[in-house]
This record gives sequence, C-alpha cells and structure tokens, in this order.
Amino acid sequence: MRESNSPFLKQQRLNVSPQACTIVLIHGLWLSPQSLERFEEYYRSRGYNVLVPAWPRFGETVVETRQRGTSIAGLGTAEIFEHYERLLETLDTPVVLIGHSFGGLVVQLLLDRGWGGAGVAIAAPAPKGVWRYTLVQLRAIRPVVLNLFHYGRVVSLSSDQFRNRVANTMSDFEAAEFFDRYVLPAPARVLFELALSNLDPRSPLYLNFANHERAPLLLVSGSDDLLVPNTITRRVLRRHACSNSVTDFKEFPGRSHLMVAEQGWEEVASYTLAWAVSQSKRRSEYRLTDSKQHSAATFPSPFPNNHGETR
Repeated sequence: MRESNSPFLKQQRLNVSPQACTIVLIHGLWLSPQSLERFEEYYRSRGYNVLVPAWPRFGETVVETRQRGTSIAGLGTAEIFEHYERLLETLDTPVVLIGHSFGGLVVQLLLDRGWGGAGVAIAAPAPKGVWRYTLVQLRAIRPVVLNLFHYGRVVSLSSDQFRNRVANTMSDFEAAEFFDRYVLPAPARVLFELALSNLDPRSPLYLNFANHERAPLLLVSGSDDLLVPNTITRRVLRRHACSNSVTDFKEFPGRSHLMVAEQGWEEVASYTLAWAVSQSKRRSEYRLTDSKQHSAATFPSPFPNNHGETR
C-alpha cells in the first residue's frame, strides 16, 4: 500500500491487541444503538474497548428517542458524519469501524476521509455513483421522497414493513420482539439524500472510489437481504476496485438485513473481528489531523468516472 505524503495525514503504528484497540459500532437508519448490543457484548467479552454511540439528537434509550421525534426530524448525513468525526478525534487508540445498514455507509465515508485502521460495512446501502434501486427499496422510499413535505419530518416503519423488508428470515414472534426493542422513527432527510444522491453534485454520500490511502474495507452481505441485496453490495465492490486499497467481500447464506441480531449473528461478529484484526496488523493507521479540511458537508464534486456502475 502506498504511503501518504499529505500534510493532513499522520501515520501511527497500529497495535491491535484488545487493550490497545477501540471498536466503534455504528447503527443504521430506523434502528437504535441497541440493535448492535450482541456485537458489543461479543467484542467486550474478548477484551476490546467498544463504543456504540447513538446518532446525534438521539436519546439514551429507545423510548427516549421515540419521544424526540420532532427533534431528530432535520438530521442529515453531514451532521451524522461530523458527529462520528468528533468522537474519533478524542480517541487515542487505533480504531476499527464496524457499521450496519446506513452505519455501514457511514463507515465507508469515514474511511475515505482518513479515519480508522480497518472498516466493516454490513448490509450497507450504496454510496453516490452506484445504481442501487430494487423493488423493495423503491417501495420503502417512494412514499417519502414523492412528498417534499416529508423532508423535514420523521418517518416510521410499521411492524409489517419491518417483518417483510428487514427481518424476513425471522419468525413472526422474533420479528415482533426485535421491532419493539430496536426500531425507531427515521429522519426523512437521510432517505432523500440516499434517493437523490446520484442527482446531487454535492451529495454528502460522495466518496472517492479511487482513494489509494484509505484503510482496508470489508463489505458484508446476507444472501436473503431484501433491503440491500448482495447484487448491490457487489456493485459497490466493483466500484471500490478503482482503489489499490484492500476491499474484501463476504456473503453469509440465509441471512436477512438484520444479520447483526438474528440467529447466527455470532458467526458474523466473529468473522468481521478476525478480518479487521488481520488487516490492521498489515498496515499503519492513517488519521486526519484536521477534520475541517474534509467536512462531510463540503465533499468535493465527484469525478466524471464516478457516475454509474463500472462493468
């Protein structure tokens, strides 16, 4: 991997022993930080320092966040990104970033901006520059984005929508239990940004697929994921092939979008940790010393070859 001479980057030797490494877990849209509680417990039991910060404006509990519906209505990708940047600035130990669903896309954005020693994106929607729409996704976002009055509001998933689109491999009982425990209203602004990113030249979902200095990335997909099927994850994988940096792909058979919590989650947690540690041992960590130079709200305009899917 090429070493960087950028004045905005500093190089640190990455020590990946549990005591000297911090794992940051990033939750997804419509889901609370508690949706990653199994991963958190698994990694802590192995001696790692684990942080599971909620998105900005969220409450400390699911109930409190549900009661804050109007306060999170205007939350967008740039604010979420900067929230995690501020957290990462405070950490003295090397960091492994693991995100689920929209959190997996945030992980890719953070890696692109120089954060983290390794990153894992689990069931992550596609960034700008990748055609991402499936019938299930269109059904999920169409009622929101076709009404501009929704932009500054929150939108909710019904229990049936959660069962059919997110937890489709679970029993009705399990899906209902997880819905009550994990599901939150989501800021519609993020859905607008996802749906319209390929039309927005200053989209906050832009990343440089040809970034040769980003940390290694693992893309994880479930074979039965209806919300972000593996066909989309493979398109993202092909786009990342523009970079000399490591980009790997892992598919887990029989898993839905909620593979971080459904039966068999231990296999996903174990694999992602082993991959991140093995990759982190091979490289030095690159970290931005001045995050303002790369604010999520001021991403550069995309390069011409970043539009559409590579063949």
